Amino acid sequence: MHSIHHNHLCLVALALLGTACGSTSLSTAPKLTIGMLGVFTAPTTATGNNMPKSETFSMLSATATTAAGKSLALYEGKALSFTVVNRPQIILEYTLSEVSGETISSVSVLFDSSLTATGKYNSAMTTTLTNATVTYAAPLVVTTTKAFRLNVNVDWENTVNRDDSAKTESLQSPTLELVLGDSGS
Repeated sequence: MHSIHHNHLCLVALALLGTACGSTSLSTAPKLTIGMLGVFTAPTTATGNNMPKSETFSMLSATATTAAGKSLALYEGKALSFTVVNRPQIILEYTLSEVSGETISSVSVLFDSSLTATGKYNSAMTTTLTNATVTYAAPLVVTTTKAFRLNVNVDWENTVNRDDSAKTESLQSPTLELVLGDSGS
C-alpha cells in the first residue's frame, strides 16, 4: 500500500511540475547531443609514459551540414571552456526540428588550439592541439523522435612525460576524434 501511495504522489508531483513549466507532455523533438571524454588510447605520435588527470578545452563553434548543403550553426559565440576527465560529459545539445526528415552529412566541432592539463606534479601543463577541428562525416537521418549522440574522444594515453624522481611532467598534444556514441533512442 505504501508504494502505491508513494507512486501516486510522484505522478501528482510530475503533473504539477509539467503544469508549472507550461507543458504536461515530454518533448519528442529530434536532438543532437555532443559529449566529450578522455580515453585510454595513445595518439600515434605519443612518446610519453603517462596520461593527464584532466585537460581543459575551449569550444569555439560547432556546425552541421545537411546532404542538401544547408548549414546549421549548432554553437557560435563566446568560447565555452570545460574540463575533461575520463568520464563522458555533455558539452552541447541541439534540437534538430528544423531539419526533421533530412539527412545530416557532417558535424564539425572547432576548439581553441591552446590546451591546459593537470598532472600529478604539474597543475598547468600546456600544449597546442595538432587537430583543433574534429568532424563526423557519416549520414545521420533525422526523424521526428530520433536522438543522436556524438562523442569527442580525447586520445590522451602516453601524452604526459613524467619523471617521478624529479617530480616533473611535460605534455604532448592528444588526438581528438568525433565518433558516434549511444543515442539512447
